[in-house]
Amino acid sequence: MRVRATTVGLLLAAALAATVQPSTAAVRDEAAPLPPIPRGRALAALAEQTHVLLAVRGGAAARRLLNAAGGHLVSAALGLWQVDGGAARTLVPALAGRGLLRYAEPDRTRRRSDHLDQGDPLLDLAWQIERVGADEVEPPGPGAPLTIIDTGVDLTHPEFAERPDLVLLTPQSTPEFGEPEYHGTIVTSTAGAPSDGIGTVGIYPRSLVRSYDLPDLEDSSIIAGIDAAVAAGPSVINLSIGGPGYSRSLYEAVMRAVEAGSVVVGAAGNDFQNGNPAIYPADYPHVLTVGATDKADHPAPFTSASLDVDLVAPGIAIPVQNPADPLLFGLFSGTSFAAPIVSATVAWLWTERPDLEPSQLAEMLRRSARDLGQAGHDTRTGFGLLSIPAALSAKTPPADPLEPNDDVDLITSRGIFGVAKPPLTGPGSGLVRVRAGIAAAEDPGDVYRVYVPAGTTLDVRVTPSGDVGVTLWHPRTESVHAGGVVARRNTLASSDRRGAVSERLRWRNASAKPVVAYLEVRLPRRERAAERVDYSLRLELTKA
Repeated sequence: MRVRATTVGLLLAAALAATVQPSTAAVRDEAAPLPPIPRGRALAALAEQTHVLLAVRGGAAARRLLNAAGGHLVSAALGLWQVDGGAARTLVPALAGRGLLRYAEPDRTRRRSDHLDQGDPLLDLAWQIERVGADEVEPPGPGAPLTIIDTGVDLTHPEFAERPDLVLLTPQSTPEFGEPEYHGTIVTSTAGAPSDGIGTVGIYPRSLVRSYDLPDLEDSSIIAGIDAAVAAGPSVINLSIGGPGYSRSLYEAVMRAVEAGSVVVGAAGNDFQNGNPAIYPADYPHVLTVGATDKADHPAPFTSASLDVDLVAPGIAIPVQNPADPLLFGLFSGTSFAAPIVSATVAWLWTERPDLEPSQLAEMLRRSARDLGQAGHDTRTGFGLLSIPAALSAKTPPADPLEPNDDVDLITSRGIFGVAKPPLTGPGSGLVRVRAGIAAAEDPGDVYRVYVPAGTTLDVRVTPSGDVGVTLWHPRTESVHAGGVVARRNTLASSDRRGAVSERLRWRNASAKPVVAYLEVRLPRRERAAERVDYSLRLELTKA
């Protein structure tokens, strides 16, 4: 793929700071906590928010209360409503008192993960194409969809005015070049600008692009965009947006997208020099999190660091055509523009290999990345720099079935999806085998439903490539992340030997009725490595 050289007449980026401070990244929480119902001062603080998100259980009673208070249904699939902060003061206790409220939290406003006013005019145009090897292989025609949830695409831009295979999920706005709202056009250009003799060339120039134009950056709007992407069918969802502050609502929307068969790619954030906070949605499990590098393959000074970073891609001085003049360009920097390079690659790989599952696509990019810095995974560059040729020729990793299944609320009918995942064993089952994998940040544990008939013994053996633990939890368990007395009361059997050794547990259902218990395979609390541990799981039911 050849890139036409073009004179740069405009640089919209200032020089980046050259000093990088050592990483102070902390390990992110591996659980996705359900926020407590706010009361007292917590409720008063919540009521001061402009908008509040309320997750309710289904039923006409909840709808009547919310409609009467002027509530807005954000996601029917999640039972999620947006209300004014003042209304939340009375709605929260009213819904909680009736047992209708799952949680309440602020409708946080996210920000774009870009540095629109930064860059380096000495960098060559479109240097990212060569750096990730997109010039070494010929990209395919349209195939697996790439969904950009952002500020929309400027349809008057010469790259997109006549671009085929551009699907609009919402009406698109037309901001001025260089304004913050032009962010979505820059992201889309980086991923899929066509090879047409105009401007630059995207990583996957003939990709099928779906564009969702966000009206604002509140979580409710982002969730609506994710819902629209899910409704349109499985795709690679690019989220070059994010900010600090854990949101259960946004977490559930992302998990729903993963459950529906999409690959979610998130920009790691640009806050390394600003306290390096956790950035969401990038730091949720099952999100392919992308940091940024410079032309020397060093982490960009701004790129956020954490165990959640999976890999990196070029993110400094990415060129975009100025629509007003064919001789003018802008150079843009940020993890916002590293993420679509990876998203486009996932769509490319999925088009070439439609047989792959989403978890396999993400794992192939991790395993084929060119390691940078210290050997193995690190918090600045993840598993390394994206390599498209290496990803396309990589060995297919084992599938990871039933994801996401990190906790009980992701696999039961009373959980997030409202539909239970099938138990590994059932009436008449004998021997069952499963192969899967876990990783501290990306996939912290696997939880399975296990059917055990009355008077039957369940024998479990786990053979791992690293250190794991296994626990069988009581059917009343609400979360495997509960500790203390709750965990001891709900544990039926467990095994946690040190090292990459087999774990085995046995449990007999001595009751007169069959039960459906929860089997968890996890990294031990002492283990915080980011590398994946693969395991084989063997289950056998025998009459005692």
